[in-house]
Amino acid sequence: MSSARMDAVVPVDWRTRSSRFEFGRHEAQVHSNFVRQEVYLRYIALELYEAAGRLDEAEEMCRRCLAIILHHLDVFVQRTGRLDEAEVLLKRCLVVKEAALGREDMELDNTLHHLGRCVQRAGQLDEAEELSRRCLAIREAALGVEDIEVGNMLHHLGVCTQTAGRLEEAEQMFRHCVVIREAALGRENIELGNTLHQLGRCTQTAGRLDEAEEFFRRCLAIREAELGREDIEVGNTLHHLGVCTQTAGRLDEAEEMFRRCLAIREATLGREDIEVGHTLHHLGLCAQTVGRLDEAEALLRRCVVIREAALGRENIEVGHTLHHLGVCVQRAGRLDEAEALLKRCLVVKEAALGRENIELGNTLHQLGRCTQTAGRLDEAEEFFRRCLAIREAELGREDIEVGNTLHHLGVCTQTAGRLDEAEEMFRRCLAILEAELGVQDIEVGNTLHHLGVCTQTAGRLDEAEEMFRRCLAILEAELGVQDIEVGNTLHHLGVCTQTAGRLDEAEEMFRRCLAIREATLGREDIEVGHTLHHLGLCAQTVGRLDEAEALLRRCVVIREAALGRENIEVGHTLHHLGVCVQRTGRLDEAEALLRRCVVIREAALGRENIELGNTLHQLGRCAQTAGRLDEAEEMFGRCLAIREAELGVEDIESAIHCTTLVFAFKRWGDWRRQRSCSGAG
Repeated sequence: MSSARMDAVVPVDWRTRSSRFEFGRHEAQVHSNFVRQEVYLRYIALELYEAAGRLDEAEEMCRRCLAIILHHLDVFVQRTGRLDEAEVLLKRCLVVKEAALGREDMELDNTLHHLGRCVQRAGQLDEAEELSRRCLAIREAALGVEDIEVGNMLHHLGVCTQTAGRLEEAEQMFRHCVVIREAALGRENIELGNTLHQLGRCTQTAGRLDEAEEFFRRCLAIREAELGREDIEVGNTLHHLGVCTQTAGRLDEAEEMFRRCLAIREATLGREDIEVGHTLHHLGLCAQTVGRLDEAEALLRRCVVIREAALGRENIEVGHTLHHLGVCVQRAGRLDEAEALLKRCLVVKEAALGRENIELGNTLHQLGRCTQTAGRLDEAEEFFRRCLAIREAELGREDIEVGNTLHHLGVCTQTAGRLDEAEEMFRRCLAILEAELGVQDIEVGNTLHHLGVCTQTAGRLDEAEEMFRRCLAILEAELGVQDIEVGNTLHHLGVCTQTAGRLDEAEEMFRRCLAIREATLGREDIEVGHTLHHLGLCAQTVGRLDEAEALLRRCVVIREAALGRENIEVGHTLHHLGVCVQRTGRLDEAEALLRRCVVIREAALGRENIELGNTLHQLGRCAQTAGRLDEAEEMFGRCLAIREAELGVEDIESAIHCTTLVFAFKRWGDWRRQRSCSGAG
């Protein structure tokens, strides 16, 4: 250091060695500015060298000076983001200080503190924690456990343990820090706000949302007052507060916070920053949950692009967004695209989380729904079974999410015709949903509907009717009397009462269903066709043949257009339309309809099916009435063989049609066949 510079610092009238020494010692102690400390300490060292050979003390002063220079050089290096270089400087500084002062001296605390923060930012959490704990011990010993510097160290040590996942330990440190900072700095200080933010994150991660929200709101008020409403730290707190309110189901409030956060982050960090991506993800979930699918998709697609660029295509955060984007696209009806997104997500989650993680189970559930909707039931069932195993293991057998998967797995097995298995799943699902949601919840109603279909198909009509009536009451209360789901249940309830012979009641239900389906789906929808079919049967059974014919003809047109002319459902309606026309005496037209039905039923059901036998019987009656007894005999003979095989030789239907066959043979004059058949009867 030049003599001129030294003279500029030290008063000219203090020229004796002792006076200059005392002045330097005093100034080095009272000035916090590191440049002035360096000047004074080096000046003292030079004076001591010139003094009575006190070289050890001179060396100590030089080392202290070097440590100060290294420490503050590090500050500039850290600010430019050169963490490796900063770490080297701080470690040199620490070595110098430890050599000069020992490992417990108070002057080590700042270096330990900054070195801890440096390695923490570099991701070396264990080392950061060790340095922070050393600093904390020094400060507590020197300053007391309630000193503000102890509070500062508790804050940073809390961040270390929080990042390492030790939330209870971190929370304890943050709470101690809050007490110290409130006492030392007041309840509105910005440093207190920072600790409240971290305390909010701890309690949020632990699922204590009310408590977390309170911390974030206090932090937000402080940060807005101290930093302004557009500061990036305000944005960060808005993001976490939005997550709290979103998880609590207050979506409007959450969306407002996420939008404010997004504006701040985009303005401060740029539109492609990873923090912007995180907020886009949550904003997309808000829009998705309330049904704004186009908006949600746009937000989630932006998030995927940002996360892939910042984190890589296989990062778990990318996987999370792919999951929700897949759900969004699935709900929009683009199943192939949704499936591709969900399968990408599945690969990412399996690699990052393992094959048994609950998040993986959620994606398997959605993949099951995709493939189920696409009609690939075997594949869907496999996804649902994997999901069920994961959810039962992670959440327990009675969890609501287990119930949801049981419902969809039941639909798969029901559609595949495994009714006993489906019924078991629906009953398990129903018990879970009733316990979790209450007996009047809409999800309970949906499961009751499917359970009713199972028992109806199995022929347990009283039980099925009870299920459908419970379902109908729930759906009408939750959705209104004109909702399409109400219409669907009315249809099945109508089938129950129709099969039980209560035709007036059945017809009323079918007419209500028809009005709902026509209004909701349009007059040509296939579901409208199904209801027309059953309504036509009601009218036919009570003898209103003109009305029945009109309803059945509408049904045939709809089913042919939707399913094709050879579909088995078309065949069923042709059968009943043929019977209707036959009963009005138009035999040629009836025969043409019934012959079409025979062709369809033989192709779809085989030549021995009981439904085919019923149509052969009606064709036999047509031929018999028209006097074509050979043809009638053939039809009745085929019908009789089928019915005996399917129903048994003692069945009343077989006996009746044996008598019909006898009548045909008698008209023809074949008495031997008459005696043979009568003997068999």
